[in-house]
Amino acid sequence: MLGTMRMLAAHEVQGGIVENSGWIGIWAQCGAFYGHDWLWLGDGEKASRLLYAFANHASPLRNWREEMPRQTRPGERFPFYEGGGDMPHVSAAAEFVRLTAHLLAFDRDSELHLLEGLPKEWLKPGAVIRLNGMRTPFGPLTMDLKVTEEGKHGRLCVQPSFARDACSRLVVHLPGGITREISSVQAQHLSLEWK
Repeated sequence: MLGTMRMLAAHEVQGGIVENSGWIGIWAQCGAFYGHDWLWLGDGEKASRLLYAFANHASPLRNWREEMPRQTRPGERFPFYEGGGDMPHVSAAAEFVRLTAHLLAFDRDSELHLLEGLPKEWLKPGAVIRLNGMRTPFGPLTMDLKVTEEGKHGRLCVQPSFARDACSRLVVHLPGGITREISSVQAQHLSLEWK
C-alpha cells in the first residue's frame, strides 16, 4: 500500500488531486478515495486538504465531471469531444459527503476516531460543527463541536447510540497532533483547547 501511495503522490496536481490515475487527465472523485487512504494512514491533515482539492474541481453548479484534462491556461474550456468528461458524476457528490463525514468520525476496527481530519479552516470563532445521527458501524453518532468566540477553545458534546460493547474506544484528535481518549463510550461533554 505504501508503494502505491508514493506512486499516487508523485502524480499529484492542483492541491493534491491525482492526474492520470488510469484515466486521461483528472478524475476528481479519486480525491475522495485518496483522502480516505491518507485518513487510514493517520494523516487527517492531508485528507482534509484533499477534500478542498476535490471541492475546487467541482463545476460552478457544484457537480463534477467524471474525467477532465488539466487546465493549462485560465479560462480554457474543453468540449466533450475533446476530452471534457463523459458524464455528470453523481457518485462523486456522494463520495464528497462521505469524505466530509469521515474527516469528523472515522472507524478503525473497533475504535471510532473523532475530528482526525477536521479542517483547520472550520475552527473559526463561534463555529459549530455537527453530526446528527451519522451512521457508524457501531450505531448512530450525534456530535457537536462549538468553538468559543476567541477561537482557541471549544466544547465537544458526543452522544453515541451504540450497541453495547460495539465500540472499544473513542479517540478525539485535536489540532497539533494532540489526542484524547474518551474513557467511556457514553454521552460526554468535553472542554477542548488547541493552538
